[in-house]
Amino acid sequence: MNKASAAVKSANKAKKVASSANHVANSAAKAAHSASATKAAKTTSSVAKRAVSYTKTASLKASNVYAQAKVVSGSYTKVMNSSSALKTYGQKINSGVLTARSSAVTHYADLENYALQSIILKKDDEVAMTSAITEMQKDDATYRSSLQKLGLTSAQATSALKSAFETERSVINQTAGDRLNSLKSEPKSTKQAISNAVQSLAVANQVTSSAYNAIINQADSANAVISSAKSVQAKADYSASVSASVALAAAQKAHDTDATVSADKTAVKDAQAKVNAAQKIIDDKATGVPYIATPNNSDDSNKAFTGTHLITRTENLPTQVKDPKITTEQQDEYGQMHFFGYKETSADDTAVIKGQLTNTQQQALADYAVTLINNWRKSQGLSALVWSKLTQDLTVQNAINRMNAKIGDTHTSQTSLSTSFKKTISDNGMIYGGENMGIGSSDESFFGYNTTMLSLKVDILNTVTSMIYQDGDSSWGHLTNFKNANSIGVAAQVNKDPETSNDYPYLLMFNFYNMAQVWDDTSNMAVTPDFTGPKFTLTFESTYRSEINPTEKDYGNLNTAQSMLNDVNTQSVKDQKVIDAILTSAKATIAQQLKDAQAKNFQLTTLQLLIFVRIMIICFIKKRGTF
Repeated sequence: MNKASAAVKSANKAKKVASSANHVANSAAKAAHSASATKAAKTTSSVAKRAVSYTKTASLKASNVYAQAKVVSGSYTKVMNSSSALKTYGQKINSGVLTARSSAVTHYADLENYALQSIILKKDDEVAMTSAITEMQKDDATYRSSLQKLGLTSAQATSALKSAFETERSVINQTAGDRLNSLKSEPKSTKQAISNAVQSLAVANQVTSSAYNAIINQADSANAVISSAKSVQAKADYSASVSASVALAAAQKAHDTDATVSADKTAVKDAQAKVNAAQKIIDDKATGVPYIATPNNSDDSNKAFTGTHLITRTENLPTQVKDPKITTEQQDEYGQMHFFGYKETSADDTAVIKGQLTNTQQQALADYAVTLINNWRKSQGLSALVWSKLTQDLTVQNAINRMNAKIGDTHTSQTSLSTSFKKTISDNGMIYGGENMGIGSSDESFFGYNTTMLSLKVDILNTVTSMIYQDGDSSWGHLTNFKNANSIGVAAQVNKDPETSNDYPYLLMFNFYNMAQVWDDTSNMAVTPDFTGPKFTLTFESTYRSEINPTEKDYGNLNTAQSMLNDVNTQSVKDQKVIDAILTSAKATIAQQLKDAQAKNFQLTTLQLLIFVRIMIICFIKKRGTF
């Protein structure tokens, strides 16, 4: 029949699924091997092959079940043919009983006649029915034998059918009994009719009992088919599920323990550690870094000794001359306000100055002063002033000459030293370019502080800021010198002027020099680039905060470490994508294997359920037609 053929075809499909599963397993093993996980890949391959073995076993079992189902289907056909006689007989009994019920009360004569006729009919039909039952019992023996090979039967369906049958038969008996009791109250002439009716009821009971037994046998057989089919499917599904779970676990382990990914993670961790170390060096230096002082713009000079206007250590010194944002009126008050204050503390570890500065100290002081001036000139679009050994030596010597001559806060050009000073400049191929002068150590003298290299640098900072932004009462002459000069020398002069030395023990000298006009043989002015001789290199700005500021090397180390981290991160992402793709492919393959196995098992269950449905139809027909 068609269902048996479908079962055979399903078995063949199961074999093909097994072959496909074997092919997928081999592909999974190769994919795992390519992911540098040899050991995990072998495990995956072994598990996959076991899955194929389980699938083949389930396929074989399914083929056996389909073969048995084919036999069952053949027996079922015969049962269905035999049951047609029961259906015909049941319809006749049902029709006769209903007719007897409706006419017995008022037409007992008709009932007696019908009872006699029905007995004759019953005997004829009973012969046919007995033959049908005998044939059905033969087929049922073969049917049950086939079902027995598939598994045990369940009494659940049988119990339900018995209960339904007993209920229906109780109703029929009660109805027939009521009618018989009614007839018994009629005249004696109806006794024969009553006897006939009793005999008819007895025959009906016998027939319905036989039909009931046949139905119960069919229900038992159908229930056995279903139980067996479900058992086989459950076992096959469980085996396929276990195999899939093991294969998934192996694929996941291969993914999680991939050597390349593990190496990448280690590389990323090491690179991150280097970045952290480089960043820590920078952060440690930046933590607690002293502020860079800002100028006070208040007429209250006491404020210069508060907040960020106060300078107590070298690292507080700015290297840019900041605009103090003073008013127009304040611009004409040169020397009358403090932009920055100095206070002697233990943070000042610079040398204490007593008397004349050494050449090294003079050069360090000039380094800071020229740094301030040249940074300002740069902001104005001007080139840097030349600071050379010649210009510095000339300025230092001028300071010494002034000290020896006890000259105070009077410009050199206005003293007796003017002629000799200018001649010395001329003899060195230059001309005098002007002079700016400031006072030093006035606060130290006032507060009783020691004069230190730091305090003198604060005096230079105040002086340069005043000359650039508060020089209105000098017609901005100091500012003009800063703009127009070609070269510079800076020195601190010990003030031995009896009238002013107590107020400001030091004078700050800014001497400017320009190139002399030298003519060549063709009456053209010759320009000599190195007219001042060897140049000094400014070092203050690049070194004075080197111990507290991150260096270029520090930032370079951080950039290198960060670049390495970016590289290993990029490689790690690529490798992770490869291994993730392998795992995704393995999961999809395993899922398809499980789906195919479950579909094959479902085909078996579907066939047996169809058999069950047909048998239940028989039960329904018997209940409606016979009872």
